[in-house]
Amino acid sequence: MGEKGSKEKGGKGGKGGGSGGAVSESAADGPASPAKDNKANDKKGKNPNEYNQVNRQITELPESIGSLKCTVFDVSDNDIAEIPEAIGQMKNLEILRMNNNRLNGLPEELGNVTTLKEIHFANNKLFFYPLPPSLGKLKSLHTLVLRNNQLDDLIPAFGELSSLTFLDLGENNLKTIPPFLLKLGSLRVFLAPKNKLQSLPNDIASWSAITQLDLESNKFTKLPDAIGDLVTLTDLNVGFNGIRQLPDSFAQLRNLEVLILSDNPALTAVPEFSNFPKLKKLHLRNLQLPALSASIGTLTLLEELELRDNSHMKTIPQEIGQLVSLRRLDIYGNKLKTLPSTIGNLRNLKILDMRNNLFSIETLPTQLGNLTGLEKLYLSSNKMGTVPNEVIAMKGLSDLDLSNNELHDLPEAIGDLSKLKKLNISGNALKRLPPQFIGLTSLEVLDAKHNEISKLAEELGSLSTLKKMDLSHNMLAEIPWEFGKLEKTIKLIDVANNPLLLPPRPIVDKGTQAMLNWLSKNEEKGRKAKVSGLGMKA
Repeated sequence: MGEKGSKEKGGKGGKGGGSGGAVSESAADGPASPAKDNKANDKKGKNPNEYNQVNRQITELPESIGSLKCTVFDVSDNDIAEIPEAIGQMKNLEILRMNNNRLNGLPEELGNVTTLKEIHFANNKLFFYPLPPSLGKLKSLHTLVLRNNQLDDLIPAFGELSSLTFLDLGENNLKTIPPFLLKLGSLRVFLAPKNKLQSLPNDIASWSAITQLDLESNKFTKLPDAIGDLVTLTDLNVGFNGIRQLPDSFAQLRNLEVLILSDNPALTAVPEFSNFPKLKKLHLRNLQLPALSASIGTLTLLEELELRDNSHMKTIPQEIGQLVSLRRLDIYGNKLKTLPSTIGNLRNLKILDMRNNLFSIETLPTQLGNLTGLEKLYLSSNKMGTVPNEVIAMKGLSDLDLSNNELHDLPEAIGDLSKLKKLNISGNALKRLPPQFIGLTSLEVLDAKHNEISKLAEELGSLSTLKKMDLSHNMLAEIPWEFGKLEKTIKLIDVANNPLLLPPRPIVDKGTQAMLNWLSKNEEKGRKAKVSGLGMKA
């Protein structure tokens, strides 16, 4: 009872509580009254039909809101606990947004606003009081958002919302989908992730217009045969459940464009991919698939394929090369040693995640170098030993991760990657950074921690685009004087856990700006002097 008691302010729909931060007609220093604010909007050229008081630290709404003629009322991101009964007098209201407040109940009079088309009450506390049955009178309502309200159950009046097309019940405590929701024959989008749902009703086919179904992070162990009757479904997410087997009828969902089956770790088989010719996004993360069917090649419209953390998957079929529309491929965390040569056919690929596998310089196909349009390549935690020439050929790369790959040196040609913005070479055995780094004219983030770097090329001081450089856990005794040029551009240089003598340790301990400022001011004198750990001596 402690939490409820601390949040409650005089009960549902009442006037209780203090007026600090309230929307009040007499509040000279606070937010304007609804009527005055609406006139002010009109004078400023804003939409007079919209009342917007988002993020204004409002704690209370006055009864005078009933006089507003607006069609849109938005007081999201405040601290409002109650809606006054006068809301029932807002006869023109079509869109009501009160997300991110602390509403603990709704007044019965809300059901009198029959002009309402959208209600947005996400991130409130509507579990305190039962929702009013009068909501069933909102026959024009097509969008209802009740996400994250700690709701344990719903009211039968929801089944009377005959125009409802979009229903968001995500992040609540619902254990079942009640039968009255199946009366919503116009429903197109049903979102209920992060609840405690254990099953779908067998007569779910009543949702004959449904296009999107999000049931991620619930407690499903199976799906009903009736799932196959949802032939209008284009987007299905049943990831992060405990599904062990898909019904045969699943193959009837031929209009699917998005299919997420990820993190159902007991699932060992999926239907042939040829059953889903319209797929654009397919996530099969953390399943127990022993192999990827050759039918994957039939998905010529596929743009995103996630296969990460399938520990039993040892190979990728040649047919992967037929996915000519693919833009993102994620094969993170498998036990792959090689890729088929047809990988080079994926000319539209922009993101390739190959981290945590067993790839080496000897096992990568040379055709990987054909992916010249690639923008992000993640190769961390493999067994490369050296940077493949195929990677250097990817001149369009903006993000490259080569960390934890037993690298002892970097090729000089790495400086040709002039579009590179992020480079991660941490966790290797590098002893130097080549002066050709000066060619990385777009570089913003360099992560070179946990190496054996003992000297930095002075050319690095010319990388004016750098914002962050991590050189911690290396063998550096000196930071080049040229780094003083970065004083006005770089935000952070981390040199922790290095045996630094230059700049002196007391200066380094003051942070990046102090260190760079010292290098800049003392360069001329320093180049002529002998530097000790405590300062410079002539």
